[in-house]
Amino acid sequence: MLHLRTAMAAARSFSGVAARFWRILRTLFLEVVGLVFLVLSGWGGLWLIRTYRSFNGDGEVLFKMLVVAVFVVMMCFFGISSFWRARRLSRTR
Repeated sequence: MLHLRTAMAAARSFSGVAARFWRILRTLFLEVVGLVFLVLSGWGGLWLIRTYRSFNGDGEVLFKMLVVAVFVVMMCFFGISSFWRARRLSRTR
């Protein structure tokens, strides 16, 4: 009988540790993904600044700048929301 109780206690303990470990890994994943999105946003922002400096009034270049601006805003939003989700996940019990 003692062995069964010990095994059940060990199983409960392992499931608690595994759940905490999984939450830590998920938080880390969300933070890494958020960083990647913010880096992509910064890269697009640099391209946008470089193109704006050489802008001469061409409609095609203006359209490309608009598309890149939308890309930058989307990547920035995805990055920030990923960090928000990671923070919310780390604060839950």
